[in-house]
Amino acid sequence: MKKTQVVFFGSLLLLAVALWFFAPSAQQPTMSAPRVTQPVTTNSQPPIILNPQQPPPTQQTVSLVLYVENQLLPTEWLDSWEKKTGTHVEQKNFNPDFPDAIPLDGDVYSISTKWFIPLQNRIELSIISDDSVLAKIDPIFQGHAFDIDNTWSRPWRWTPYLIFKRIPDLKKASAHLVSLYPSDLDLLSAMKLKELGGTISSPDDPRWSEAKNQAKSLLPSKSTDEQACWQALKDGTANTSYLPASLRLCEPREDPAGLTWNVPAKGTIIRMELLTVSRKSSHQKECIDFINFLSSAEIQKQLVDKTGYFSVMGPDIPSAKSSPIPLPDSPQFLWLSHSEYLSSREPKKEQIAPAKPVQPVEAAPKPE
Repeated sequence: MKKTQVVFFGSLLLLAVALWFFAPSAQQPTMSAPRVTQPVTTNSQPPIILNPQQPPPTQQTVSLVLYVENQLLPTEWLDSWEKKTGTHVEQKNFNPDFPDAIPLDGDVYSISTKWFIPLQNRIELSIISDDSVLAKIDPIFQGHAFDIDNTWSRPWRWTPYLIFKRIPDLKKASAHLVSLYPSDLDLLSAMKLKELGGTISSPDDPRWSEAKNQAKSLLPSKSTDEQACWQALKDGTANTSYLPASLRLCEPREDPAGLTWNVPAKGTIIRMELLTVSRKSSHQKECIDFINFLSSAEIQKQLVDKTGYFSVMGPDIPSAKSSPIPLPDSPQFLWLSHSEYLSSREPKKEQIAPAKPVQPVEAAPKPE
């Protein structure tokens, strides 16, 4: 090969090498774009991407509505229950003047015996009978005509109505004798019926008519709400009234000067409060747990000091016999056996509870 041909081919080789070296696509292989696999979804909603730094959603707090007819529960009880269980209880006070004024949107109710039948006639109540709890309740507070087996109601606290008297200071020119009573016709009628020797639990007692007429004579000039009656006794503007003992027991232990109380000779009226649960509540378990909490020894031991009411439980729980302010005839309480509960005169609509399952009885072993 001639020298000129060698130089020519060598120049071509150098040119090819230079082109390859300086061309960027020549020294690096071409990478295809990564393939993205779209998630398969069964609907048109975009896929949910979880953020690992985002905390999981917290469980929503259960909230119950508790209607209390009389003395409200201490907030410390409700706070303790919410802290222990996560269930918030909102309590509301109610004192209806007539049955149709009873609020029907509650989950749990604390009502006196007078309002049990009107409530049961207006909403369906849950079956809350529990033999293990009833076994601890004093028999005197069980098995009443409005709920003979305590199927839909549970007694949990009580207080007696007593005659309060305050001796007026006769040295004062303004001293005068004034009687002031709660503006509750049913209560005053029952009080007058007891004075006439009648029986509250007997709706056909012929003395009801006379008792009601006597009660009407006290309305409205000699009546007002219970709290106003109590205040009038304390400040001396009234000297006689018929009030629940719980009002006095809620006060500081020092007695107002000259204030006495006694039980009518023929017995008195007992305000017993019942716990009930609405069947409409969407939180049945939480409702049952809450009423069990109110029936527990932990709460029953605090009733008198915190609410002025007495416990319905047996001898292991402080009751009226250990009242911080001695009640009349303590400790015998002979008047209690002659006392009665105020019930509604409204006819009861029949509600049949399912029968309890019969436990099989084992046959006695045959003698050998």
